[in-house]
Amino acid sequence: MEGETTDAVIEVGDGQTNNAFEADDTNKREGSGVLKRNGSRVNSQKAPSDEVEMQPQSGVQKDDTDHAGYHQALHMALLRDNEKLALEILDQHVDCANMVCCDTNHDGESPLHLAIFNGNFRLVRELVGRGADPNARCTGTNFSQAHGREGDVLFYYGEYALSLAARLGMEHIVRYLVENGADLDNQDSKGNTVLHVLATMAHPDAACSMARLVLKLVEEQLETLKAQYDNQQLSQEELIQIRKNLDLEKITNNAGFTPVKLAADSGNLEMFQVLLDPSRKHHVLWKYGPVSECLYDLTDIDSLQHRACSNLLEIVVYSNVRQLYTNIKAARMVQATPIKQLLNKKWTSFVRGWFLAFALAYLVHIIVFTICCWYRPLRTVVKVVSDGTDNVTVTVVEKVPVFESYDTPWHQARLGGEMFTLLVVLVILWCEISDMIHVRPEACGILNGVGNGPFRFLSLLYSCAVLILLVFRLTDHPREDVVMSLALVFGWMLLLYFSRGSEALGPFTVIIQQILAGDIVRFFAVYLICLLGYTAAFYITFEQAEEYLEQFRDFEHTMLTLFKLTLGVEDVTVLDKAPNPAMAVALFVSFLIFSFLLMTNLLIGMMGETLSRVSEEKRDLWKLQRACLILLFERRLPSCLRRPAGEYVDVPGFDPNTRYLRVKILGELEARSEVKFKRAPARQRPSFARSAAGSTKSAKMRAMVDYWRKQTTSL
Repeated sequence: MEGETTDAVIEVGDGQTNNAFEADDTNKREGSGVLKRNGSRVNSQKAPSDEVEMQPQSGVQKDDTDHAGYHQALHMALLRDNEKLALEILDQHVDCANMVCCDTNHDGESPLHLAIFNGNFRLVRELVGRGADPNARCTGTNFSQAHGREGDVLFYYGEYALSLAARLGMEHIVRYLVENGADLDNQDSKGNTVLHVLATMAHPDAACSMARLVLKLVEEQLETLKAQYDNQQLSQEELIQIRKNLDLEKITNNAGFTPVKLAADSGNLEMFQVLLDPSRKHHVLWKYGPVSECLYDLTDIDSLQHRACSNLLEIVVYSNVRQLYTNIKAARMVQATPIKQLLNKKWTSFVRGWFLAFALAYLVHIIVFTICCWYRPLRTVVKVVSDGTDNVTVTVVEKVPVFESYDTPWHQARLGGEMFTLLVVLVILWCEISDMIHVRPEACGILNGVGNGPFRFLSLLYSCAVLILLVFRLTDHPREDVVMSLALVFGWMLLLYFSRGSEALGPFTVIIQQILAGDIVRFFAVYLICLLGYTAAFYITFEQAEEYLEQFRDFEHTMLTLFKLTLGVEDVTVLDKAPNPAMAVALFVSFLIFSFLLMTNLLIGMMGETLSRVSEEKRDLWKLQRACLILLFERRLPSCLRRPAGEYVDVPGFDPNTRYLRVKILGELEARSEVKFKRAPARQRPSFARSAAGSTKSAKMRAMVDYWRKQTTSL
């Protein structure tokens, strides 16, 4: 009643009470803490009963028509999963079912969201039956990655009620929402659909089960649309548009990722396999028992046809390289159909030949460079050196000035080798800089042992060393030999890159890189602290020794002595010559225990664990290494030297301008009866014999399948 003030007290739970919240005036209602209907702010002057302050006031409600207390009480009842109280409120105030929160942290959160959070299917049905929007959307900072900071997001589920139910694995709620008008193609603020949300789930089994349900619901809707089109309830244009909207596997988010690309980028192997399941592909040419042949559209898969960095092949390879150390099973993505067949086709068609050619060319290059360094221009000079009392004649080797280095035919031939070396180095440097600009950052990571990152860094060091060597040669710099030594080490180590073409040698480069970048770095981070402390202690202990001790003459030599002692290549026999021999012995024994016994054996154990872990997955690692090689050569080879995978097909229903990959898939043969086979004579059809169990037709079909299985070469 107008003008009266009543206390609205509503029971919540067992003996607990919540006061209804006071409806505020129009000015306060313009703030952010209000409830709104259907996701839109309601004008308080036109409909005062539709808008209520979310912040608690003095405990009374001034206007019963506002239903503010009932809205807040419904919210609390749903939070506590008090089904009885929630139904009582909905029975008295049906409009509460479609009220949403305008608070910054919970903007758009509706009673339907809360019921789904609790997994209360009955409340979900009651809310939808009373007019709750099945497409309700919550964009609050606590639940939206687009509106909230990463640390503020409590739980990301895709904003929509349908995505929330799918994220929580509630299949019955998902099916019910779809049957009552929830759109499967809804995209949140980041452009993610329900399949995108499932592609990033941390629980692969639940995500895969829910993804299969969503795809099944899409198929059911497509069948319904086809029936409506056959009954002339839909036009052809409407049917095409709706089919396009329901093609969830091709919808891209704001980052340009489809669900399968997002699963690959996240390292979600199980979801990746579900979304690439060949049994769901519509491009099946023929099927004979467990053997089938289908066509895969390479538009978004092949890195040659889709040159952007968002093609599926590059995402699969480089995202797995990035996540290899935390999710080693992600390397198995390159074994999924059609990625496996596509990579095999590229490797056998052109990459393998060019890889061997480049390996041979680089071997010739590094041998020529080594010969040029070995026979660098030197000359023997006899000098007379005076030590103050006597003159001593010594023979020294010194460099020949650059303009006197090419006066003989042999030196001119060496000049040709040096020019060849410089040309190869410039080509390597140009390729590396070009790749660093145009490829994904994951491909250039130094710590990615499976990828090309470490060898990219090594090739840059080698190229820069050769260029610096050229400058030192032209300027007759006295430290030319130092740079030359480094260039030779880098150049020959770079030859290990071509071992990746071998399945036997490729994984060992990964082991070496992981030990160097992982185990050795961690070991030296601790060992260096120990070494500095003991170096200072030993130096101070021997600083006032009466005799000159070469091993401890200064801080640098003391550190070198202790490092050699750790490796077991140095022996200290002067402990008794220290001013305090007991202290020297104590330091010596403690250093041996900590560095030699503890730290060294710990390093050996870590390296053994790394070797064991990588050896278990060495075949998958080699496949991933080979995939990185294929992508590298595709980028560097001109288009005239590449052979694109796939083919154009002249089949009704297929785009004649699109390249397809023909893949034969061999499924499991159902063992309903035992079948025995006889070897068929040459140029004759195979003869079949069957046991008593099973029918003759079934036995012959299984035998025929086995025959064609043997005849098929590219399965």
